Amino acid sequence: MELTMQHKKSLVAICIFMTVTVCFFLSVQPRQSLSNIGERIILHSLWQDSDLSTTARLLTRAEPLQTSRKIAVSLKKSDSNKTELSPKETDKFKVCQKLLKKKSNVSKSDYKKQVVAATPGSGSDFCRLSLVAITGFYSGSVYELLNMTDIHEQQKLPFYYKTHFPFVPSVGKVDDYINKKAEKAVIVIRDPFDAAFSEWIRQKSDTGNKILKYFNLENLAIQDWFWKPGTKLHTRDQILPEFNGYLEWYLKTWVTFHDYWLSKYSGEVKVMLYRTLANDLSKFVELVKFLGYDPYLSDARKERLNCMLTSPFTSSKKRPDSATIDNIKSITKELYKNQTEHVTALVKTQFRNKFNSELTLE
Repeated sequence: MELTMQHKKSLVAICIFMTVTVCFFLSVQPRQSLSNIGERIILHSLWQDSDLSTTARLLTRAEPLQTSRKIAVSLKKSDSNKTELSPKETDKFKVCQKLLKKKSNVSKSDYKKQVVAATPGSGSDFCRLSLVAITGFYSGSVYELLNMTDIHEQQKLPFYYKTHFPFVPSVGKVDDYINKKAEKAVIVIRDPFDAAFSEWIRQKSDTGNKILKYFNLENLAIQDWFWKPGTKLHTRDQILPEFNGYLEWYLKTWVTFHDYWLSKYSGEVKVMLYRTLANDLSKFVELVKFLGYDPYLSDARKERLNCMLTSPFTSSKKRPDSATIDNIKSITKELYKNQTEHVTALVKTQFRNKFNSELTLE
């Protein structure tokens, strides 16, 4: 009889444990799920392409249903509150999906050493995927060249190379050559605090899982990434030393980065604000033209451009809105206002000296 009672106690304990576990799991899951099979197919299709894996990562920052609504070309709500593509929209999506997956090398005669440079957190991945979508040419990264001793070892001829140099120093012979000998450079500039804040969030939320990266940030203890535990009065001395040190380093290196590209680099330079690109995808036309690609040269190019501007492949340009993040950012940014304005003024002077015009980051 004693053994039977022991078994009963064990079963009750197991049931209680399972109930608590299930309740906790449900509490931290997104409030909505991918209930529409069309939405599942869209996300799955994006993930299949290697170059588009980054896009899929960016797109899955939001809750699944919100994300899938964003990336659909045009979704309609039915009376049953389900989302679905009309037959016409589905056909258009499939055409664009197939078209934008096509990528090729730049011809040897057109290949140039060109870079798109930005400090981390300034939208370099967003720019990279958008330019690939418009042109259909492979993009490269200087970080893919680290182990090469000769530029001719690379397997493809990219339209341009992504780089953070000199924010991230060259560590290889070939990437150093590209960074310093590029014929043209697009410089994407973002407010230094915004960029630093964004990169800090990226590093802290990087679980190593591309699908879950930035996923449902509202459930994370984000304040603990910036403030000392138990902080209620937000003052400068309550900032985590780790974040304070990182931010001071970032602001200093942000100036060094722009000093190189605006004052020391001898090739052609095109400057574009991240904020401008994020608000208007058509501004990418200026960038590809600067890099030597005419998107209006043929009907095929026009069709690809139209798909890029209207398809889900480039519809994610920033993280989804988060009240928690916005609140922390506004408070923290105010505390570093003087430092941010100081480094911004330095870069504005460099910009004015080079282009004889004013740079507006606000």
